[in-house]
Amino acid sequence: MLQLLEFRERVKNFYQRYDAYLLPIIKFIFAFIAFQTINREIGYDDRLKSLPIILGISLLSAFTPSAVMVLLAAIISILHVYFISPILSIIIIVILMILYLLFARYTPRQGYVLLALPILFMLKIPYIIPVLLGLVSTPIAMIPTICGVIIYFLFQIIKTAVAMQVNISVEDIIQLYTHVIDSLTRNRQMIMTIVIFALIIMVTYFIRKMSFDYAFEISILAGGLTGILGFL
Repeated sequence: MLQLLEFRERVKNFYQRYDAYLLPIIKFIFAFIAFQTINREIGYDDRLKSLPIILGISLLSAFTPSAVMVLLAAIISILHVYFISPILSIIIIVILMILYLLFARYTPRQGYVLLALPILFMLKIPYIIPVLLGLVSTPIAMIPTICGVIIYFLFQIIKTAVAMQVNISVEDIIQLYTHVIDSLTRNRQMIMTIVIFALIIMVTYFIRKMSFDYAFEISILAGGLTGILGFL
């Protein structure tokens, strides 16, 4: 344990010494992965998938607040959907803007959480995020967590929605919008994921804040156990 604490202090000191150089590099890499993930999931417009564009917006994200990165990710997502279905893009704009305003109002500095969750979902390891947030943040981190979960499931809904043959008739448009809204509001898996992630954050946070020996280590175990039991 002592060696682990010493290693953590060395990493912390190294980061504090070179943070002016490391932070933009880390933000650039993260943004590049996030934009590539969007292109992989809903990359319908090949022009937006070109390497110069991805590098350009990743470089911009490296020197701007995380809220700008989230906004750029939302714009790229909307443009991809617009390319394949202008009608579908309207409702996607409304949903993403609601999520963005909610995130920007309460947790503008936690944009990395919102973007990391869809990436980790695709890697099949999203469960580490709520435990980490319980260790380093407060229960307010539930807001970007909820938004990130919704965005992941929204991407899955978009994939099915674009496959629907939509004409210009009012009935077809209403059917498409109803499909998207129902797929979100009635998605039991998404709702239960949100509830369990919120519980993990709360359990981990409150145990970590308690004043007894090994509270930090026990909070990690408690958060992990909450996730396992919840999903079982």
